[in-house]
Amino acid sequence: MARLEVIRSWLQTPAPVAFDTDYAAFAESLELAMVELYNDSLLKLTGQNVATAARFRDHHRAHAQAYASLAVGKAKGVPNNTLVFMKTPAVQALTDESSALSFLVALENQMAETYAYGLSLLTSPDVYRRVVTTLPVESEHAAVLGTEAELDAQGLFITGPFENASVGDGSDPRRGFDMAVFPVG
Repeated sequence: MARLEVIRSWLQTPAPVAFDTDYAAFAESLELAMVELYNDSLLKLTGQNVATAARFRDHHRAHAQAYASLAVGKAKGVPNNTLVFMKTPAVQALTDESSALSFLVALENQMAETYAYGLSLLTSPDVYRRVVTTLPVESEHAAVLGTEAELDAQGLFITGPFENASVGDGSDPRRGFDMAVFPVG
């Protein structure tokens, strides 16, 4: 019987640690902010770029739901107010489709950086797996939008071919969003 208990406990996923559930709530809030920022940026896009951006916005909505399910009661279901507040002037300053696409590329790269940084800290398998699944999608969004904006390799991959796993205050598009600067709701 003792052997069965050992096997059963080995097969069970350990409960996520507090930091990881905080991170999942943080990720949910960022993803919902991305939905809002995409909605505001869609007004500057035309043709197929509207459909592409709307699809990417919907990906962010789905990511938010996935992170909320891992946040163990900490998810707020609202966009990260600090990120929206910080990026709204940039959205308002968008003058054309090219500037809107470049803005979205920078946001997507920052999201990828945020998740790359998270991978260096997370320990809960379910939260870690979610981040591993989300990070390449954000990078793909940046690449697709950057291609539409006709950015060169430097513009597409602002930190080189790999994310650099660093975070900051949101002002540098080569860094992700720091949890300390962008508190959850």
